[in-house]
Amino acid sequence: MAGALRQVLRAGRVYLAGYVSFFPLVAFIAYASWNGPPSGERWVEAYKVASVLAAIQLLGSLLLPKPANRLLLGANLYLLIGGVLASKGEGEGLKLYGVLQESALMLCILAVGVLSTLATSAGFVGVVNPDRTAVRSASVLVLLIAAALTAFSFLLRGSRFLTAGVPILVLSLVQRQMARRLTTAPSRTL
Repeated sequence: MAGALRQVLRAGRVYLAGYVSFFPLVAFIAYASWNGPPSGERWVEAYKVASVLAAIQLLGSLLLPKPANRLLLGANLYLLIGGVLASKGEGEGLKLYGVLQESALMLCILAVGVLSTLATSAGFVGVVNPDRTAVRSASVLVLLIAAALTAFSFLLRGSRFLTAGVPILVLSLVQRQMARRLTTAPSRTL
């Protein structure tokens, strides 16, 4: 009985963690869109609020023993940059975010992917595996898909679902699949 209860609680934590993971990004969109279409001032305030949430989440992820989710790091980087620009009154920086729209988020995820592939043993897939070649190969594959999705996001700017939601979902699924392959077959090259 106790073992079954532990399994249910563990499954519940994993399920809830999936929803909580992107809370700063969800809070950002919700805050900006609270009373109809977002205005410039509303976006600025949303960046300020969400960047604080992203910083808290980032600090919390540093305390975890396993590598942080790279997509989450990219989303938090996007919010932190937006928060700094909004707090400093950097109109030009926020105008660039306005031109890039959702593709700015994808560019931040791509930047985290490149840095983590080049500078960490877990790569963009976020898996520590003794076969560094397999990790690098999987990371490069995810990077290529991220680059294609970033271009897709830029070309179709304006629809949050199509240009942010779909690319993040696709990247999440690909990244999870690559991580699963690396953890179930550590010596297999991808």
